[in-house]
Amino acid sequence: MSLHRLWTRALFAWYFGDFKLLISDNITSSSRILFRRLIQDRIQRIAPFLRLDHDPYLVVSDGRFDLVAGRLHGERCASLFATKSS
Repeated sequence: MSLHRLWTRALFAWYFGDFKLLISDNITSSSRILFRRLIQDRIQRIAPFLRLDHDPYLVVSDGRFDLVAGRLHGERCASLFATKSS
């Protein structure tokens, strides 16, 4: 994510608890921050009901690089969808 706006820098400084992001001279208009780099963290954040393997791997398909996270195809955790029995 780009850090060229003061508002964005302020939000990341607050989130990470590091207010040096606001006052540092090393941050320029082209500076970017890597946020949630691990694919498992990203997927767990947006789809917590998916069960993932702990060791994703890279696959080359039709000249593209795709990251495969094992059971990422949508195997759901049944415990999160418990139903009430009468």
